[in-house]
Amino acid sequence: MLSRAGEKFGYKQISELKSELTKLGRELCWALEKQTGVKVFYYLHRYYGTSPKNEPQRRCPGCGKQWLEQDSEVFKLICDKCRLISTVAQDFQKA
Repeated sequence: MLSRAGEKFGYKQISELKSELTKLGRELCWALEKQTGVKVFYYLHRYYGTSPKNEPQRRCPGCGKQWLEQDSEVFKLICDKCRLISTVAQDFQKA
């Protein structure tokens, strides 16, 4: 994001399940799904990880179950129960 002063705040808002932005986004997803009858997933950003070794063992922050891996260029991880999608971490230096 390269926002410097707001970087940490912004990253937390787009990557943490309990952030205000995520809460609002998920509410909108549920409302849209209810109106359309089509599954709507919320994207949780993931850039920083603890280590390349630990990343595949990462669990869904909503239900604690193992993420399902999907064949996608961008959204590699999905939890159908929680309606969340995410990516695999790209940087392990600043975690």
